[in-house]
Amino acid sequence: MRKALILALLVATAATSSLCAKQPETVSGIAKVVDGDSLEIGAVRIRLFGIDAPEGRQLCTRDSASWSCGTAAADKLRALIGGNSIDCVQRDVDQYKRVVAICKNGATDLGAAMVKAGLALAYRQYSTDYVDEEDDAHRARRGMWAGEFTAPRLPACRHPQRRRARQGRNPIRRPAA
Repeated sequence: MRKALILALLVATAATSSLCAKQPETVSGIAKVVDGDSLEIGAVRIRLFGIDAPEGRQLCTRDSASWSCGTAAADKLRALIGGNSIDCVQRDVDQYKRVVAICKNGATDLGAAMVKAGLALAYRQYSTDYVDEEDDAHRARRGMWAGEFTAPRLPACRHPQRRRARQGRNPIRRPAA
């Protein structure tokens, strides 16, 4: 009898804790694009999960000419949002206290669309979710893959090639297919 009572209490406790488990938070609303992988909904700063886009002033090279791939990435994200209300499901919080989230405009995963357009890379250090989209963009030579670029994840302050690339000098060759 005592074993049955203990078992019943354990089952009840497990059921209660699973019901009370914290669900991922969702942030919804009209977004303001900060750059190609960051946005704000109201006062909430959001970093798109699993991608890394060029910084706002970052330059890339295509056909021996510099182009503002950072601006192009932000413009693409704005176009994908299109002034609509989006839904972002939190996955984490980063070192800058931004919500790291998967954001969607309807059924469109904004991170996947940015990587597929070649204007962001799959951030493999944190996720492999968008590796197929990156491979597809690379094969099709879309966006940054059409020329030379410095991987956004290389911090400019610690990487002289990235610092020069952001200034339009000595860009790193695109990675091999």
